[in-house]
Amino acid sequence: MPTNTTGRLAYLADERDVEIREYPVPDPEPGALVTEVVRANVCGSELHIWNGEHPLLDRMVLGHEALCRVSDLGDGVETDYDGEPIEEGDLVAPTYFVACGKCAACGRGEFRSCENDLSHWVKHPDEFPHFHGTFATHYYIHPEQHFYKVPANIPEASPPPRTARSRRCSSDSKKWVSPTARPS
Repeated sequence: MPTNTTGRLAYLADERDVEIREYPVPDPEPGALVTEVVRANVCGSELHIWNGEHPLLDRMVLGHEALCRVSDLGDGVETDYDGEPIEEGDLVAPTYFVACGKCAACGRGEFRSCENDLSHWVKHPDEFPHFHGTFATHYYIHPEQHFYKVPANIPEASPPPRTARSRRCSSDSKKWVSPTARPS
């Protein structure tokens, strides 16, 4: 990827104040990936964060559920976290949280309750690698962050992976869709 490429992201600067900012798209460090966001969900979490109602999160790059296309692989990245071969151009579903493996929750095997699970997502966009959330043109997948290759038989128009309570807005239909609705 050319080092002069820039991308845009949606930064929540204050309650209900979203700024579109532009940053250089970074080269991936060893073990990391740079992706282009194909589709992103609007989860209920973003609505709470945007409204200033989340107890922990504010002033951040929004978005955490997405379908992404690999645009640049860092040294050593050959497979996803299921061992499937990965290459530039593949669609992937990244996890937004990272289990540190060191805190008390991780020690109990409760990785989803990791005390450090949002460490990348909550960084300010001025901090490398800038693309911490999926409401952006690009998303950076860190070396310790899990991601999974989307099977080739799943069309790009499919909704991104999402949590049970999320909603998505299809750019094709411009309407809200239930998380239990099946793509037509």
